[in-house]
Amino acid sequence: MVTTEHGQALAECISAVSCATREFEPSCAELTAQGGCEALAAVLGSDDVSAKTKSASLVAYLCGHYTPAREKFIEQNIVRIIAKQIEKGGDDATEHLLRILYDLKNDQRRKIFFSKEQQYCMELLKVIGSCPHAQVKQSEADR
Repeated sequence: MVTTEHGQALAECISAVSCATREFEPSCAELTAQGGCEALAAVLGSDDVSAKTKSASLVAYLCGHYTPAREKFIEQNIVRIIAKQIEKGGDDATEHLLRILYDLKNDQRRKIFFSKEQQYCMELLKVIGSCPHAQVKQSEADR
């Protein structure tokens, strides 16, 4: 699609792919396996603002929700592509390009928080496990 479509047609193709992949992991896996990440990264480097905006929106989603795609985008040096686009000056896609950077950073933060939560839960389980068991007495309520 990237080599055959241009302009609004390319933007609509990316929009259709976006609809098919969001919240559906098998489609994300297929997109990643079929070279979709590389194609989307190529569109980010283009001057077609409409297609670039649609692509950036999908890339941001994938970076935040599907780790294999995130890793592919990192391999594509997505940060460098974004930096070059921002250096050219702001356009309608800039907000979405910045969102990609946010999602790349935020994924790492989630992993750190998850790791800390696991540590805290283990500590709580140790404390709870070392407490003496309470004796339950069957008695009538005080009135």
